[in-house]
Amino acid sequence: MSKLDKFIKSVPKELKPATNPMLNALLTAWAGGDDEIMEQLRNTKAQLFVKTAEGTYLDRLASNYGVPRPFSLGLLDEDFQQLVPNLSLKQKQISKSFYDTMDVFWGPTFSRANVTSTINQPYAVSSNHTFSLRIDGGPVQSVTVAVGDTRLPGGATAAELARIIGRLEGLTVQVVEDIATGQKRLNFRTNTVGTRGSIEFVTGFGPLGITEGVKVRVTDLPQRTVLYQISPGEILIELPAIVPTLRRTLKGSHHFHGDSTIAPVIPPAEQNWRGSFVYSSEEGPFVATSIKATLQNTILKGSVLNEITVDDASQFPATGGKLMLNFGKKNQEYPIGYITVPNNNTLLIDPGYSFQNTHLSGTTINLLQPNQVTPYQPEKAGDDLAVYLTSPANSRDVVQEILASLAAAGITVSFLVLLPKYTYLIDNPYAI
Repeated sequence: MSKLDKFIKSVPKELKPATNPMLNALLTAWAGGDDEIMEQLRNTKAQLFVKTAEGTYLDRLASNYGVPRPFSLGLLDEDFQQLVPNLSLKQKQISKSFYDTMDVFWGPTFSRANVTSTINQPYAVSSNHTFSLRIDGGPVQSVTVAVGDTRLPGGATAAELARIIGRLEGLTVQVVEDIATGQKRLNFRTNTVGTRGSIEFVTGFGPLGITEGVKVRVTDLPQRTVLYQISPGEILIELPAIVPTLRRTLKGSHHFHGDSTIAPVIPPAEQNWRGSFVYSSEEGPFVATSIKATLQNTILKGSVLNEITVDDASQFPATGGKLMLNFGKKNQEYPIGYITVPNNNTLLIDPGYSFQNTHLSGTTINLLQPNQVTPYQPEKAGDDLAVYLTSPANSRDVVQEILASLAAAGITVSFLVLLPKYTYLIDNPYAI
């Protein structure tokens, strides 16, 4: 029952509160005002606690515990809410405090042994298929797919397998989605942080592209957050060179295309590597995917077309989407809606769209990531960032200071910074 209905019921029927226009208007105003007051009370109550406070209210609460928000990191409120208890309420020199704090910046896939499937969904898994794992060196655990666990036999989704395999103890199974393609895979990780944790894939993981018999520890990861107690008075922490909090806002948003999917790589000229291009997506809320085609006809400015001809539309979703023409050039144009793909050489265009520029035959057409209205988000490991528009070193220094503050008096904290490894299309991209 709404608040207005309650008010109406509280008034004598003789006054006809439901039909009397003046009385009903007065009760409606009271009910609306009361709802607004209750909402303000709820908001005020939320600002009294670190777990729910936001903005300057959260900063003030944190300052009461002697924890200032690291300005250069650009932390979101939800991240800072997790950081405050680690720096103020937990005991010093406890490994859990270090790992909890590092997880705020890098997440659990850096502090725990984990493996991601190399094959996208759907998976060739049916009923009676058995998965066997050994977690943290313990006994082998097995789970068998039952009838009805998957809607399509031989075509199990990542979400279905995450629910099935997630029944095993000591394991977290998470669906991982590629932001550019929308393809989904599975990540398996132990719940044990540090070097004590491990995952061994015994049987049943072939359809996921995971080699069976392989045992993985966190130290096998190229980018990781690991704490070592070298001696009673010394701690060594391994951490990545790049702090992913740089991707929290549009400042520092960037992407390096090293695989020529969107623009051809320019080879070295006079011993100077020019590489691919870098763009800032502050100019528009889009992510251009590697799915592309070449325009086979000329489009004149002001044209309203039902279809366009391309060299190969086989990779474009038949359900429609948004297109971009001349990505990165002066006459770049988007978003151009297309309805479907009737054949491999035709895209049916939204007839309500009028082209703003002239596009010649041979123009590149890129598919835009659907519903993606934020800038490109780099990988946390930094593997796709061969160049940087903002320096990660300053942010890493701040994080190292935060971690060092967790150590008890008399304890020395040392850091081993792990640099990401980049892959170039040609050898020796930089002049020697």
